[in-house]
Amino acid sequence: MCPAWASGVEDTKLLQRVTCPNVRFRREVNHSNFQAFTVKSHKGKINFLTTPCGASIAFLNKKELKIPTIVNETGLWDTGATGSVNTSKLVAELDLKPFTKTNVSHAAGTSEGVPVYKINVYLPNGVGVQMVNVTLGELPPKMDMLIGMDIITTGDFAITNKEGNTTFSFRVPSCSCCLCQP
Repeated sequence: MCPAWASGVEDTKLLQRVTCPNVRFRREVNHSNFQAFTVKSHKGKINFLTTPCGASIAFLNKKELKIPTIVNETGLWDTGATGSVNTSKLVAELDLKPFTKTNVSHAAGTSEGVPVYKINVYLPNGVGVQMVNVTLGELPPKMDMLIGMDIITTGDFAITNKEGNTTFSFRVPSCSCCLCQP
C-alpha cells in the first residue's frame, strides 16, 4: 500500500464545505507540514461520517504527467471496513477496468469474484492516496465511495461526541507522539 502523499491539486469543488445543514466542515491550515480536516455536527450525534472526496484513475505522482480528471463524490468513512469500496456509478464515470477479482466479507455475508480496481483517492484535507485497491459494492443512497481502514490508517482519525455533538477529524501524516499518555 502506498503512503499518503501531499497533492498539489487544488480542486475547489473537492474542498467545498459539506452541504449537510447540521454539519460544519473546516479545512485546517498547514503550519507543521501536515494536512487535517474536522467535521463537526452542531445538532446532535450523526449516524454516518461523510465528507466530500474525489477519485481518479490510478497514476503515480510524476511532475511531467498531466493529472487525470477527478470525479467528486461523497465518501462514507467506515472503521469496520478493511478496504475501500466504490459503487458501479463511480466505476462507470471513471471507465475503470478490473485488474483482478476477490472474495469480500460484508454485513450480508460473503460475495465471491468481486471486481477489484485501482484508483487514486483525494481527501478533503488536500491529500491524495495513490494506487488504492477498491472493490465494487453497494452503498447507502447518495454515497459513492466507502473509505476503509486501508486509507484511514495512513493518518490519525479521531471521533468524539462531546456534549452530544459528533466531531471527527483526520490528519496526515500521523502524529509522532501521543497526547494522551498516562
